[in-house]
Amino acid sequence: MRKKIDTDGKKNSSSVTKNKDISEIRSTIDGFLHKNTPERFSAEKISPENRERDSIYHISRGNKGEFRKDETRKEKREKQKRMVKKLNKAKIEEKREKRRAKKSNAEKAEKEKQKQKEIELAEARDKVKKAKIEKKKQEKLDLAEAKAKAKPPKISKDETKQSRDSKPILFGKAKEEVKLDDEKRQTKRLEEQKKAKLEAKEKEREAKQAKIEEKKQEKLDLAKAKDEAKQAEIEKQKQEKETRKLKQEDQKKAKLEAKEKEREAKQAEKEMDLAKAKDEAKPPKISKGETEQARDSKPILFGKTKEEVKLDDEKKQTEKLEKVKVKTLKTSKDKKHLLFGKKKKESMVKPPMPHIPKTGQNIISEEPEIEDAEKLKRNTLAKLGFLEKGSWEELDFHPLIEPFAYALVIRKTETLDNLYIVVEIELTKEESEKLELINEVLSKFTVDTNELESKGKDKYLKEEIDQIIEDYTIKLGATSKKKITYFLKKELLGLGKLEPLMKDPNIEDISCDSSDVPLFIYHRNYGSLVSSVKFADEDELSSLVVKLSQKCGKHISIAKPMLDATMPDGSRIQMTLSSEITTKGSTFTIRRFKENPFSPSDLIEFNTMSAGMLAYMWIAVEHGANALIAGGTASGKTSTLNALALFIPPESKIVTIEETREINLPHSNWIPGVARSGFGEVVGGKVTGEIDMYDLMKAALRQRPEYILVGEIRGRESYVLFQAMATGHTTYSTVHADSTKSLIHRLEGEPINIPRIMLQSLDIVCIQTISRVKNKRARRCKQIIEIIDIDPSTKEILTNEVFHWDPVEDKFIYSGKSYVLERVRAEKNQSREEITNELGRRAELLGWMTKKNIKEFKEVASMIANYIDTPSKIMTRLKEDKGR
Repeated sequence: MRKKIDTDGKKNSSSVTKNKDISEIRSTIDGFLHKNTPERFSAEKISPENRERDSIYHISRGNKGEFRKDETRKEKREKQKRMVKKLNKAKIEEKREKRRAKKSNAEKAEKEKQKQKEIELAEARDKVKKAKIEKKKQEKLDLAEAKAKAKPPKISKDETKQSRDSKPILFGKAKEEVKLDDEKRQTKRLEEQKKAKLEAKEKEREAKQAKIEEKKQEKLDLAKAKDEAKQAEIEKQKQEKETRKLKQEDQKKAKLEAKEKEREAKQAEKEMDLAKAKDEAKPPKISKGETEQARDSKPILFGKTKEEVKLDDEKKQTEKLEKVKVKTLKTSKDKKHLLFGKKKKESMVKPPMPHIPKTGQNIISEEPEIEDAEKLKRNTLAKLGFLEKGSWEELDFHPLIEPFAYALVIRKTETLDNLYIVVEIELTKEESEKLELINEVLSKFTVDTNELESKGKDKYLKEEIDQIIEDYTIKLGATSKKKITYFLKKELLGLGKLEPLMKDPNIEDISCDSSDVPLFIYHRNYGSLVSSVKFADEDELSSLVVKLSQKCGKHISIAKPMLDATMPDGSRIQMTLSSEITTKGSTFTIRRFKENPFSPSDLIEFNTMSAGMLAYMWIAVEHGANALIAGGTASGKTSTLNALALFIPPESKIVTIEETREINLPHSNWIPGVARSGFGEVVGGKVTGEIDMYDLMKAALRQRPEYILVGEIRGRESYVLFQAMATGHTTYSTVHADSTKSLIHRLEGEPINIPRIMLQSLDIVCIQTISRVKNKRARRCKQIIEIIDIDPSTKEILTNEVFHWDPVEDKFIYSGKSYVLERVRAEKNQSREEITNELGRRAELLGWMTKKNIKEFKEVASMIANYIDTPSKIMTRLKEDKGR
């Protein structure tokens, strides 16, 4: 030990310093070994225990203590390592906490700054307002003081000089009194100014009102003047027509008289010639070889025998008969079908001429033209007894089938009831007899289907009528022929008495309760109305019901007296036959639809939905959000569904499922499915051959559709629909419900029975309603609600209202929050600003289409498809159009 110390100490200057260093090293090592600090760990790292056994530290201790010391040191090292790790973790956490604190402090500071800015802005605004108010007050006070100074108070003669101890007098009054007088005067002047301002405003308002009334009166006077001018022109035209007719009649009479005179003169000349011929006639000379004529020989008349004259007469008669002979109708040889119970062979022969009394009724030389609309209206009102009473006012008058039928809506002033009158031409007795004759002949002919398909119904019927008129030599004027053709088309090709009503685009529903009651209609502008159309008896009504079922391609009978069907024009009809189900007799209800279905532009024009709502639904439909349109009866659910379906991309595959055909789409990849009623016996709870909406729904899932549209859910097909939603198919449908709660109760209750968990797949619910806006019936989308999730604890459905309708101002309000748009934004990796800009662009485009009257559903669909493909081109076109 000494040797090593000495060898080591050779490097130092003296041995004293060496001993000091050794003692210091030992003390430091012992101190580090008894401390739980990182310094101890570092000391142990540099301690001599890791060195050789002959180190200074091991020499001063025995072997046993040395071994024990080594074991304790290892444990301590492990503990030290653990402590170091903990310290490092603590430091890292401290750093993180400091960073978080810094961030939170920065955010708080920013929020405080924003709040401070808002407070400062509010204070500045308040100061500006207060300053303006104070300025106005000061100006008023200055004006009042100036006016008060301008008029000094009068001094009375009885006033004496003020004593020294009394109050100082100013113009005979004390200062306080003068101040009070000034204040009173100021208040009076202010009141007078206010009164003057109010009077001036009132006068201005009265003047404006007078101007408005004058303008209204001028408009009314102009309208009256125009009506009078029109009436005068009409009367002039009538007078001119009458004068022309009289002139034509006089000319015809003069021509007839001239012809008669010429004919009489010719007849007289002929008689004179015959007389001269008789006088000049001489018997023929007889030659020498000729003998006298025998008594039994044929007599000669003007060089011809009597038999030759008879033969000539017979030939002339046969020629006349051949000219007048009836032409047989052309019929195809390969057709042997029946018409009204007659075979084709029987119809080949000319039907016998019905009995017509020989009074010259089948010959009409001259006829008056068809009456104008005003005259027809007066005649119908006179027949109904309204002209005598005069207690009515006209609301609407427009043509239905011009110039034969018009629609007139009037209001009774006593009861304020509205009445719908069909103004229609009438036939004379002669015209009605000819109509019966032609109809009877037509009923005995067969129809050539090949000609019917090639020529069309109208042309084919017109040719048949012309053929009958020619064959039977029925002489008709042009106007009578038009009238008869109109009534025949109405009865044979149309719907009889219903035909004029079916031509009115403003009628939504036509209902017949029995033959004793007139038809009721539902008008788009005037609501429920009583019509002037009524059936004569139950037989006429029942025959019409049977005819309607045949037009729909279905069958109704006493065995099956109830029928739901779709008419050829797309209208929906429900019928009952006879008194088997309805005790009053046969009934029918026609629900009419537009030939051109509603588009988003129509919904914006009617204010059913706003442009922003439709832009939101456009994005939702395009990105596959599921939706249900709920509402009451006739609230426009199907029309809205048809309009929203135009937002479906054109290349998508669509399958529609309906009981009666109502949905109409411009998409080419579209499969329309319609349910079918069965026939025969009931097997397994279903009629044989019946295909209901449940069967169509199951079949639709096998057709790999991208979009499924169901007309209305109300049965077990709803479960399959929600299963399709859950499996990724985008579905849209309608349902009867007036709120979100009632919709959920209906879906969960009988007979739909959808579990609440499956309702999570539904994204959007649109609730529609019918209300009165400005005393007019209107359809509005009351709410658009998003279904977010189900609360796991309460099992309640969490919803978010995106839009709602304010009935007071008739406006739609956006809540500013949409989970569907957030989902679309996340899918497309867009910012909130980008998605809001896209929503605004689409709303702008829809509004522009409405202003430009782009409403036809095919045009709207093409514009939507073009925007999806090239949005920049469409928006530049829109901007260019606005710039003009």
